[in-house]
Amino acid sequence: MHQQMMHRSDSQPSNAGAALFGERAAAMPVGSRTVVVVPGMKAVPVRAGETVRFDFGQSSTAWTFAARQGNSAVELSTLFPEIPAAKGVWAYPNGTGLYAGH
Repeated sequence: MHQQMMHRSDSQPSNAGAALFGERAAAMPVGSRTVVVVPGMKAVPVRAGETVRFDFGQSSTAWTFAARQGNSAVELSTLFPEIPAAKGVWAYPNGTGLYAGH
C-alpha cells in the first residue's frame, strides 16, 4: 500500500489552526494594503476576503483572510509561527464588504 506523503516548505510552517482563518498569499492583489507591525502594536482590523501584507521589520509575509461566522480574532503568531514579532498582535475580522451596496 502506498502512503501519501505531504511536504511543507520550511518557510511556510504547517498550522491547522491557521487554516481556519484563510491562507498565506503567494501574490499581492492590486489594491491590497500593507500593515507595518511595530513594537507595542496589539491589533489590526481586517476584512474577510482581504489580503494583507504584514511587514515585521526584517521580514514580511501576506495572508488572505477567510470569511468566518462571528468575530473571531486570531493572533498573528498563529498565522506566522516562524516570526517572533507576530506574538501578541491580533487580527480582528470585521466582516466583509463583499455584499455591501452603495
